[in-house]
This record gives sequence, structure tokens and C-alpha cells, in this order.
Amino acid sequence: MLTDVRRYVNPLLDHGFKKLFGQESNKRFLIAFLNEILPKDKQIADLKYSNPENQGESQNKRIVIFDLLCHGRDGEVFLIEIQQVKQDYFKDRAVYYAARQISSQSEKGRKWQYGYKAVHVIAILGKFTLEGKSSKKYLHDIALRDRNSSKQFYDKIRFVFIELLNFTKSEKELETGLDKWLFALKHMSQLSDIPETFTEEIFKEFFKTAEILTDMERTQEEIQQKIEWDHYAILQTAKREGLKEGLKEGVYNVGRNLKNQGFTTETIKAATNLSIAEIKKL
Repeated sequence: MLTDVRRYVNPLLDHGFKKLFGQESNKRFLIAFLNEILPKDKQIADLKYSNPENQGESQNKRIVIFDLLCHGRDGEVFLIEIQQVKQDYFKDRAVYYAARQISSQSEKGRKWQYGYKAVHVIAILGKFTLEGKSSKKYLHDIALRDRNSSKQFYDKIRFVFIELLNFTKSEKELETGLDKWLFALKHMSQLSDIPETFTEEIFKEFFKTAEILTDMERTQEEIQQKIEWDHYAILQTAKREGLKEGLKEGVYNVGRNLKNQGFTTETIKAATNLSIAEIKKL
């Protein structure tokens, strides 16, 4: 049932996403979600969380920050990101993320051995789609394939883009485990109780963990929601008026205000998409 009363955190905001998927104690949720995306012969039994900040090979390399960086038991890499607002060169950035993880597997000072571990980039898109309004597809599973035969060429680089705007199934239409995860991600913050069809134990635990327990947690959710709305409003205004310089200045102002209020660099970067260097200069 949908309601205006907030019982659960919003998993599409930084606080809610990290609470549900970013903690060692709750990694069973992330494992269950990933296994719905992965092929049956690539299922994972465990994950190890790593620092999501990748400094690159030198100080001149751009710092890369994802929402979550995890490794499976066999060393495979999972980059998971929530992206609410459309950005220029989003696909290029996803490829860059994967490339950095591939190159970081070579040990410095030693001969490159190749045979690197698989890299999976999984992006959950909140308020935009990759292909515009003409497409209703919500799951894009991209791999290296032969253009003519569609036969898989290589299985160690994979991109999964999930467009929640295009996921329009109602509770009665949910058929698979992935359907339920996507429904929960999209609607959880509006629900007053766990849907009746979510009978699996993993979902019962997931919704229980998602409950907002303190006033401070509720305030943090409201602040992050306001940050998202402000950021979205700036982008829409700039888009209508075509004021690129005004957009940049507006983003700087949002970042400056957040910094003055004591928000962390990671939170400011997530809200504004400014680089670490730009944030330090605010």
C-alpha cells in the first residue's frame, strides 16, 4: 500500500542505499540482488567490501568514486552505482570505471600477466533513461559480442544498466526475484508495509532493516531528498535556458552551501558531481 507516511528509508538516496547495501552486516541483501542479475553459473556466495575511492596510478589521475566497490571470492569486481540525474558522457564514465578496475589489477613493477578478474559495472538509473522515451526497456545487459553472430566474444567485462523509470510493473505483475528487488527499490520509500507477495525471508529482513528508527535518520533522509531536488531543479533550469555557465555556478553554490553546513566531501560529490579538487577549492 502506498502512503505519504514515511516508514522506510529511500534506497535510491545515499543514506538509504548505504544502510541497506553498503554495510558488512547487510551484505546478504546485495548478494541476493546481484544473484538475480548474474547468470546461474556465475552466482556468488560472498562479497568483500573495498574502499570505493580509486586514486589511479599517479596523483595526476582523476579520482574515481563509486557508490559501492565489492569483490567476490574469486576476485571478480562489482561496481554498483545509483545515478539519479542524467549526465553527459554517462556511458563513457561507466567504461572508464571498468577500465580503471582492469588496469589496477596489474601489480606495479611486475610484468603484466593478463588473465584479470571479471569486472561488472551495475548502474541503477533513477530519473532518466539511456535511450529516451522511445524505449520501454528497463534492463540493459551489455557484454562484448560479435556484431554479426551475437556470439559472446569475452565474458570478463559486463555492464548492467537498470532504468527504473521504465520499470512499471504493479505488485500483482511481479514474477521474478529481480522484479521484486526493482519494485522495492523504486517504491519502498512510499510503502506503509511490506507487499503481501514478498513472502521470501530475504525480503522480510530487507524491509525490517529499511525501517526508519530515529528522528535523526528521518532528518538525514529529508536533507538528502532536498539536495536531490535542488540539484535536479538547477539542471532543469539550465537546460531550459541554455545557460551552461549559470549551471556550473549554481552547482558551485550548492556545493559551497553543503560544505558550510558540514557535509562530507563524498556527500557533496554525490549531490553535485563536482570533483574532489573542485570541492576543496569551495
